[in-house]
Amino acid sequence: MLTTTAGRKPGSSVDDVSGAAAGGWRELLVDRDRLTRELSEARALQDWYERTLTERDDEMKRLRRIVALLHGTPTARAGRLLLAGARTARRTARSAVRRLRPTD
Repeated sequence: MLTTTAGRKPGSSVDDVSGAAAGGWRELLVDRDRLTRELSEARALQDWYERTLTERDDEMKRLRRIVALLHGTPTARAGRLLLAGARTARRTARSAVRRLRPTD
């Protein structure tokens, strides 16, 4: 049953099976070593991604706290009012220029 599962013909000689098993073991060991190396590289990459993500999350939280603090300061409110006034003045100037243009 095992030989059939392995893809071999039943009734092979003992010498053929032992030679195949020796080569099979070598292949298995090489594959195991390769997979172990790939797994360790993948784990190292995962650790790096997790560290990077945690650092960026911490930096984002810090910057949001700074923005929240600066957003409510009197200087920020004055700046927003100044920009709103400038935008209104620009819109008014554009509409005045449109009205004053001669139509041909």
